[in-house]
This record gives sequence, C-alpha cells and structure tokens, in this order.
Amino acid sequence: MSKNKPLFAVYVMMYFVVTMQGFVFTGIIDQVALELDLSEAAVGMFSSLYGYGAAIGVPLAMLVFSRIERSRSMKAMLLITLLATAAFAVTDIYPLLLALRFLIGLTSNSYNVLATAMAIGLFPSEKQGRAMAFYISGASMSLVVGTPLVRLMLPYIHWRTIFLILAGIMLFALLYFLKKVRPTAQVTKHQTPRPSSLHYFKHSAVPIILIFTFIMFVGSGSFQTYITVYMLHLFPQMEPLMSLFLFAWGLASFFGNLTGGWISDSIGYKRAMLLGALMQTASIVGVILSPNTAWLSALCAITWLFWQWFTGLQINTGIIRATNNSSDLIFSLKGSMLQLGSAVGATIAATSMTLHGVRSITRIILVTCITITFLQALFLFFSGQLKPDDTGR
Repeated sequence: MSKNKPLFAVYVMMYFVVTMQGFVFTGIIDQVALELDLSEAAVGMFSSLYGYGAAIGVPLAMLVFSRIERSRSMKAMLLITLLATAAFAVTDIYPLLLALRFLIGLTSNSYNVLATAMAIGLFPSEKQGRAMAFYISGASMSLVVGTPLVRLMLPYIHWRTIFLILAGIMLFALLYFLKKVRPTAQVTKHQTPRPSSLHYFKHSAVPIILIFTFIMFVGSGSFQTYITVYMLHLFPQMEPLMSLFLFAWGLASFFGNLTGGWISDSIGYKRAMLLGALMQTASIVGVILSPNTAWLSALCAITWLFWQWFTGLQINTGIIRATNNSSDLIFSLKGSMLQLGSAVGATIAATSMTLHGVRSITRIILVTCITITFLQALFLFFSGQLKPDDTGR
C-alpha cells in the first residue's frame, strides 16, 4: 500500500475540495449577498442548485457512463468540474451563476462517487473500513478548516478567488490522475452490475434509509445553509467571533463522524440512527428555546451538527451493509437523497425566511427531526429490533 499513499492523499484532498464546493457559501452568504446586491435567500440558491444538480444528475450520470471505464469517467467529470468552477468565478450574470452551480453539483458529485470507489479500492478488504473513515475526514475538514478560513480571509481575498484556487487544485489533481491512475476493469467479481441493483429495494432497510436520508437532510439543508445568517440575525455581536464559531462547528462534524463509528460498532447502526435522531431533536429544541442567549444557542447548534454527522455515518454504514457493498447505483441514490433533501430544505428555508423571518427555519428542522425519530422507531419496532438481545445491525 505504501506506493499508493500519495495517490490516496490526492483522493482525500479532492474530497475536501468537492465538499468545499458545496459548503463554501455557508460562512459567507451574508457578505456575498451584499456584494452582488442580492437577498441572502437568492445567494442561498447557489447551494440549492448545487444540491439539485447532484441529486438529479448523479444517478443518471452513473447509468449513462456505466459502459465507460471508471477512471476515464472520473477524469472527465473532474475536467468538466474544473472548467465550470473557473467559469463560475468570472461571471456576473445571476441566471448563469445558477446554471453553473447546477452543473458543478452534477459533475463534482459524479466524480466523487467514482473516486470514492477507486480510493477505497486501493486497500485490501480488511483495511477498507479504516480507509473509509480517513477518506470521509476530507469532508469534515472542509468544515473544520475550510469554512471558517474562508470567512476569516474574505476581507483579504475575494470570494471569487477562492473558486479559482479550488479550480487550481483540481487542475493539479487531474494532471496527477492522468499520470498515476491506470484504467481498471469496470465490473469485478465482487460488484453487482448496475441493472440488477434494484433488487436491493426488496431489503426493507434500503428504502427506509433512503427516506430517512431525504427527510433528515431537508432539515439539515434548511439550517446548515443559513446558519451564519441565523446566528448574526439573532446575535449581531457575534460578528467578530463568527470564524471561531464556524471552526467549532466544523470540529463537531469531525468528532460526530468519529463517535458515530464507535457507537455503531457497539449497538449497531439501526439503533445508532434512532439515537442520532433523538439527539438532533433535543439539540434543535435547545436552539429554539435560547433565542436570547448567544452562547447557549451556539452550543446547541454545534451539538446538533455533532449528532447530524453522527447519524450520517450510520446512513453510510447502513447502505453498505444492506447492499453488501456491491451496488454503486444504490450508493449513488443515497447521495442523491442527501443532496436532494439539502436542496429542498435550502429552498424551503429561503421562502420561509422571506415570508416569516429567519427564526422560522428552526421550525422546519424541528419537524424533520421529529419525523425521522418516529420513522426509525417504527421501523425498529415492527422489525422486532428494539429487543434487548437484538444487535440492531
């Protein structure tokens, strides 16, 4: 494996970049709105269109490119993402910006599905679990470092320059992949061909996980997209500390993901999903009940993100176990439910903020948290998996 460590490091770096593409406006939405003379809801549509591109386009792209060798498809998607990101950085036309964000969401997440399979494939099966945990850390680090750093550097570096920097990193990665990544067989004896993947829907856990994912990320998209707007609207005195808040926010995602792995191994991913849903509900109730106390509201918001990433790991684990890690199509559908839910949530939040004010977004996420709690509790109850002697796996 030692000879593949540099290649795996580039895959992890690119996972950071892809995640940054989705989260980059989270910490600077208010500043971009001022510069472009748009409402914060209008700028939030950059995140929504990114999510719609990923949700609608990725499964279709996986089917369209299913007959093309995986590494070639991956490189092609990365090239298109690079060009679209550079174009996004230099255009001022709002409808074109929205169209480019849709395209970036489609191609960058299609790249990510393909790259994830190739990156984890560098490891033997007995080490793939640890490899996946390290690989996912690229996403959490975009929140730990990337989002607060963007906020901190915005007075010195234009936000468009940030996209040019991301495009530059993509160019480096593409050149590296062209040199180091050789064509591989598209389907191995361990993979299920995509057309037969639909039989996994007969496994009750698969549709439940997909529905759970969509609902959970409707709430996540509504709150996470506008977290900076929410905190600064209620607590304008937090402006000097916003980068610190975003750093703590990012750390919550990292440790939530890490803790999720330990708990999943102890009680099973199904029970851990229920635990995560319950704690997300409790955390968002804390946010709602602390509209006049900045430190308490911030702490509850950070705690919510911890449990959101904790639960997200259970979703990934559940899909892998329900499909025996042999269906790229089902895994891409999980990603589509995540992105579609986030996009729908951000869109609902934008409308709700315009009509009812920024505090209304907490009511959206409260509804989704309660819904996923009841959904998972009912699933465990009717499948007989709430018994003390059941592993919940």
